[in-house]
Amino acid sequence: MKTRSPLLASATAALALCIGVSGAQASEIPTSTVTSPTTYIVGPTGETLRLPKGDGRTTSDADVAELSTLTPLLLDPVDVFNCNVRKNSNHTVKNYTAKAFGSFTGGTVALKCETAEDGWIRIKRQHADQWQYKLDRVAGTGTWDDLMGFAVKEALSHPGTIANGGQGKLCFSTPIELHRGTTVVKFNPTVIISMNNRKVITAYPSNRQQCHG
Repeated sequence: MKTRSPLLASATAALALCIGVSGAQASEIPTSTVTSPTTYIVGPTGETLRLPKGDGRTTSDADVAELSTLTPLLLDPVDVFNCNVRKNSNHTVKNYTAKAFGSFTGGTVALKCETAEDGWIRIKRQHADQWQYKLDRVAGTGTWDDLMGFAVKEALSHPGTIANGGQGKLCFSTPIELHRGTTVVKFNPTVIISMNNRKVITAYPSNRQQCHG
């Protein structure tokens, strides 16, 4: 279970939610005091996901010396098989909770395997290298879909910006930070969903928020 890390208890700046297509104010992530060489992903409210070394799994228990509670990667073997082998486009990889906007009532939005046009397969084919590059910039541990999954969750549930993308689509973005030691990489992932089908179409780690009506 992902929890707010005690290492981030000194965070004082709250996220200023900016909902709409214009008049957006810059959103600031609470200042972190993380100095450990471990890789952390930090969301706009200070929620963190720790990426431990070596074991290829993730935990949010940021302040324990020995990892005791581990959660699996975004894709478990069933997901890998359904997306990569069976090409089961309707298989749900992960469910997220999205904030309401306009006629969109919010609630559950699914990331499915889908195809080259939508979902996890599209994200993998078009943007996996970009997600991995963010981790590589901090010499980070973990995998690209660790980072992507956390960023999508934070953008949908704690958006800094939501905008109407036309054709039944909504664009979500929020500030995300990667920490490793004293190195910090900041970016604003872009997540596009279908309002009618309640699914993630794509997600990529843009440096600046790109949601415009």
